[in-house]
Amino acid sequence: MKKLLYLLSSLMLVFTACDPMEDVYEELDAQKGPFNKKDIEVALVKADYDNAKMKVTYFGSNEEAISTIPAMLNRKYPQLENGSSVIVKYNLVPSVGIKTKIDYTITEKSDYELGGARFTNFDSWSQIKAFLEAKFPAEQAKANGAPVEGRMVNLTYTRYDGSGSPTSKTVTDAFYFINGEWVKSYLVTEADYVSVNRNRYNNFTAADQDMLGTYFNRFLIENDIRAEVGGVYYVAYTYFESGKTSQAVTAMVYNGSSWTRATATSPLVVTAKFSKKNGVWVPDLTKSYTLAAADYTWISQQPTLGTVAQLKNLGQYGNFYQSWEGSANYWSNSNIVNALAALIKNKFPNEEVGQKFGVSYTYFAGGNKVNTVILIKRETGDYELAQEGE
Repeated sequence: MKKLLYLLSSLMLVFTACDPMEDVYEELDAQKGPFNKKDIEVALVKADYDNAKMKVTYFGSNEEAISTIPAMLNRKYPQLENGSSVIVKYNLVPSVGIKTKIDYTITEKSDYELGGARFTNFDSWSQIKAFLEAKFPAEQAKANGAPVEGRMVNLTYTRYDGSGSPTSKTVTDAFYFINGEWVKSYLVTEADYVSVNRNRYNNFTAADQDMLGTYFNRFLIENDIRAEVGGVYYVAYTYFESGKTSQAVTAMVYNGSSWTRATATSPLVVTAKFSKKNGVWVPDLTKSYTLAAADYTWISQQPTLGTVAQLKNLGQYGNFYQSWEGSANYWSNSNIVNALAALIKNKFPNEEVGQKFGVSYTYFAGGNKVNTVILIKRETGDYELAQEGE
């Protein structure tokens, strides 16, 4: 009888406490949440580009990266659930090359009228762009068998500057057709060649290759040309090689403080954030913009954006005064946001509804400090502070 009781007790112990997988199941259950919903960072490697059937280990444009990376993430992290985010570092080498060069001087009023100008000058980029689209349409180029992408137009025209002391002067600017649209390029000037001791022939050669990025960054910064982080600006210059002088173009990419020349052997490393929503990886396309000296000046000249004292102080010092709230010069946070919203609307009028900007500005509070706010474009066309989750 005693042996039978021992046997029954042993069997009860087995059935109540000896499931060998129980602890494993509990551990997996505990891991399920953080395992399937994560915020991670990853740098793309050669295998990632190979799996995407790419022949190179870089993207030719940010647009190509944005359209390709979601599929990469699906292959790399199929287990991640909605709400997950991945910060991706990828290589960027913007595609460049001049396939057709046109030197054109405007002499007729009809050309200015093509751009919608009332007088014999252009006073805005929108007028110049309209002229280029009308004068050198993509459809015409296709019909004539000429390449569309990579067309460079060196345009000599009269430009009217209505700010400060209104003036009109004849200028020559370079405009580049790339990724299906016209973009203004920086045309290296005679003064630029002088500044780097290349004015004997006003060109660069193979001996300058290693220094071109440094030179072009200097030219762009000195001319107060900036963009959002990852923004591309094209520099057109004269190049001598194998006994021949021709025009060349290089893509420069902005990192928030300076411009970098991207090449196949030295690509620019760009960071982008993707989030998984409704089973689809979508990019967070917030653009970054840091106010330049000209931006503070512009705000200071807009009477509706502040009091006389605020605007005068801003124009004088190039920062928002926030040291003492009782001062007539003091800018509240809401005052600053309103001013920044007006600035971004003026600088980027053609952005789509929902586009966000991370705007960095300098304020004075016992010393110069920097702050960043996130603005989003509403259906009204105005920018406002983005709310949490947007």
